[in-house]
Amino acid sequence: MGIKNLDAALNGEKQKNLFARFPLVLACSPRRGNCDLAAQIFASELAGKYDFFDLPPFFLRHCRVAPCISCGACEKRRRAAASAGPEPGTHETGDIVCPCVEHDESEIVFRALLEAPEVCLVSPIYFYNLPAQFKILIDRSQFYYNNPGLRAKKNKRQVKVILIGGRRKGENLFSGSLLTLKYFLSALGREVAADPLLLYGLDGPEDLQSRPDLQEQIAAYARR
Repeated sequence: MGIKNLDAALNGEKQKNLFARFPLVLACSPRRGNCDLAAQIFASELAGKYDFFDLPPFFLRHCRVAPCISCGACEKRRRAAASAGPEPGTHETGDIVCPCVEHDESEIVFRALLEAPEVCLVSPIYFYNLPAQFKILIDRSQFYYNNPGLRAKKNKRQVKVILIGGRRKGENLFSGSLLTLKYFLSALGREVAADPLLLYGLDGPEDLQSRPDLQEQIAAYARR
């Protein structure tokens, strides 16, 4: 699913809690390949769990997200919130708006991350951490870090995580990414599930296609 699909659904939906109805499987790879397939397998299992005919993953590479420019607007918003109550789930308090929101589509992604009843993040490993496009989104969560009133309202719902590395072994291959995700999700009022699925040895974009054993691990992970 691309940003146009989500935006069209949002504009055509009268109910305010659209995203609260649908699980989110966020595929964070900049290329087509293993992460897309993993996300599709996971989403297919969730579709059955939620009795949906179909549940396409959301591909972050289809979404325009501007990088944080450290402008300080989120800190100004936090100070202003004491005297002017914010609208829940928005980046606004009076005239104080994150300027990046005006030029990208990140708000839709954050709304889904905050409101979805179940979330799974699927990402490759680049130099022992997360790819640049995903890291840009993570940096933009500073707004929620500085404004805890905008975080998910329910107590620390867990987020499932699938990380895919090209190396066949490495004790610390996923450590940096898991630490980054821990604090990213904390800023949103969520947390990494206790049992992330960590897959080694999937370097080429089609490697997962020839590993039915790993495909079954992904499906089983979605069913938990």
